[in-house]
Amino acid sequence: MGRTGKLKNVINEYYTSMQEPLINNKFQLEKANGKGGWTYVLIPGIRSKNGFPFNKTRLKGTIDNVEVKHCRLMPTGEERLFLPVNATIRKQLRKKAGDWVNIVLFIDDAPVEIPADFLLCLEDDQPAYSFFLSCTDGQKQGFINHINAAKTENTRINRIAKALNKLAKGEKYP
Repeated sequence: MGRTGKLKNVINEYYTSMQEPLINNKFQLEKANGKGGWTYVLIPGIRSKNGFPFNKTRLKGTIDNVEVKHCRLMPTGEERLFLPVNATIRKQLRKKAGDWVNIVLFIDDAPVEIPADFLLCLEDDQPAYSFFLSCTDGQKQGFINHINAAKTENTRINRIAKALNKLAKGEKYP
């Protein structure tokens, strides 16, 4: 078994040793009609834990042994839920709409991971840091995802600076 295979096994063992999975089943990838349509998996028969809507419940786990984190089940509007499967994950899976995948998901109640560079800047700006800590996990993750999506170091620096300004003003979204 190669290095990648061993890593996938370690990831699976880590998740399965933690708690009972919320989802552990095979599902077919589907694609929404139209240009730019999402690829997703319909997830039947799942109820929200603690009464929170699922788009507010953070999940983690694997899709065919590829790690997924900070994902959320979204409502279809027909009392069903779906899991979006983005292009990055599909490329790692080498799968497309119509293919079957094994999905294992757990409730992710770990604290939000703040990137080191952003954390250093937050610690230097107490009003922004205090407000950031008062935000929901989803709001925190929104700022972090926006910063992490930067393709260049210059863009990342600019996004951190803008995030600090918004947080200092009490704005909850990047």
